[in-house]
Amino acid sequence: MIPKEKIDELREKLDIVDVISSYVPSLRKRGKNHMGLCPFHSEKTPSFTVSQEKGLYHCFGCGKGGNVFSFLMEMENISFGEALKIAADKAGIPIEAGQFAKAQNSASQATNKLFTIMELACKFYEGSLDKIKEYLDERKISDPKSFRLGFARDGWDNLLNFLLEKGAKIEDIEAAGLILKKQSGSGYYDRFRNRLMFPIMDQQNRVIGFGGRAVNNEEPKYLNSPESAIFNKGANLYNLGKAKDFIKRQKFALLVEGYMDTIACCEIGLDNSIAPLGTAVTSTQAKLLSRFTKVVVLAFDSDAAGLSASERAQEILEEAGISVRIASCQGGKDPDEIIKKLGKEAFIKSVQTSIPATEFKIKRVLGRFNIKEIEDKVKAAYEIAQFLSKEKDNLLQSEYAKFAAKLLNLPVEEITAAINSRNNYQKGGSNLKRAIPKAPSKVKEAEKKILKLILEWDEALSKIKEELTLNDFNQYKGIFEQIWTIKNNDILSSINNESDAKVLREIALSEEPLSNKDQMLKDCISSIKAFTIQNEMGFIRESLLMAEKNGEEETVNELKKRQLYLNEILRMLIR
Repeated sequence: MIPKEKIDELREKLDIVDVISSYVPSLRKRGKNHMGLCPFHSEKTPSFTVSQEKGLYHCFGCGKGGNVFSFLMEMENISFGEALKIAADKAGIPIEAGQFAKAQNSASQATNKLFTIMELACKFYEGSLDKIKEYLDERKISDPKSFRLGFARDGWDNLLNFLLEKGAKIEDIEAAGLILKKQSGSGYYDRFRNRLMFPIMDQQNRVIGFGGRAVNNEEPKYLNSPESAIFNKGANLYNLGKAKDFIKRQKFALLVEGYMDTIACCEIGLDNSIAPLGTAVTSTQAKLLSRFTKVVVLAFDSDAAGLSASERAQEILEEAGISVRIASCQGGKDPDEIIKKLGKEAFIKSVQTSIPATEFKIKRVLGRFNIKEIEDKVKAAYEIAQFLSKEKDNLLQSEYAKFAAKLLNLPVEEITAAINSRNNYQKGGSNLKRAIPKAPSKVKEAEKKILKLILEWDEALSKIKEELTLNDFNQYKGIFEQIWTIKNNDILSSINNESDAKVLREIALSEEPLSNKDQMLKDCISSIKAFTIQNEMGFIRESLLMAEKNGEEETVNELKKRQLYLNEILRMLIR
């Protein structure tokens, strides 16, 4: 075993900034700390923070954090002992090879204990499954044994006592995330009680965690294992161990949102079905999936949260080199419900007739606007141009521009011009940069303040809905889409997507004072409206040039009228 003093010496001697900089080229000093683009998830605005003074890192985007050793373990996918060796080499501190072997053996023994405990727990839950036979019949789960489903009976220490009788140590059971310390007094109690249990397996089909679904109206509806030495929910996918051979054979993966959806799909023959583990799709999951296929069909929930999650998943998956398609089927909120209501044939057909995600996104944008109105047509065109500008394949970008232009009844040159203008802006070009000075960061801050107001001021949401539409939001559009549909005031507990909930928690816990709420809201709304108008004006300028070039006098007059109107509104907003 490597002495603790030697590990502490390593930690103190190593400059965490130097180590992380070799993996994160974008790392730059910001005040006391360093910030850069997170290596663990896709982002455009740096949220990955490194404290040289404290020897720690944390990403405010995905929540990953720790010290220099945990960073190396995560980046290189290695054990603690291997991370120590790399760290020792970097620091120039000699450590005997035998000490590393002992450290690795010790770590291996610890993880083996956890695997054993999780397998025992799984068998314990499986043994009680018959107690909820009626519930399984209601949910139409015909083959629960093939997924090793189980039941955590009501009771405070059923599993704990069973594992202790099997010789497990209390500290190992706690490390596996199966028990919790009592808040008052001494002792422990079972984490999962009165829940249908879904074992989560790794690629070797070893049990690494559990998802527990309440069988009555208890909250939370789903409860998942905490992360442990063997369980990282952002690096695993539900059912991948069983599905990977089917994915290779069928040359695509069907990615759904939850455990029940996965099981429902598998039970109708879609054995290539998998799901993330209660979080948004991560870059690690995307890289893992890319080892088995280059095509993913998304069948997420059809509500606002599900559609937003699909768009985020598309970006992450495409960055990993995966082509994304969308299975769209009306008649139910999720695959499980659709299969039960419409039958397996309807859902299977939606998978077979899935369309490219970008095509789906274009149609979704058009569905939010009345494109018979010039103003809405321009807004829709600009929004489409905004995401098409991110398409790296020039031929695909060109074809989608033609597709969008046809649906909008616009010359393709106008869509192309808008894309080029957006690219100029993103690359620091002069055209749009002059038109929209420093707007994105200001708008992002305005949206954050609006979210803060919604969370802390009951009147805020109704006031906002009077002034803004969902199409006015940018950075946190997915969150606003969910808030728009929530019928109660408990927003934090109503957000299903964990990454969105994390953003809201951080905003809720921020110390920004809300002294003059009315004025703050007015200022934020003005900033957002101004940015929306500036975006539209940028597109109108490009459209005017094209219309004048083509001699389209009527279109030129319409656009100039709109330009004058927008200029007047903008003057009122910024004065």
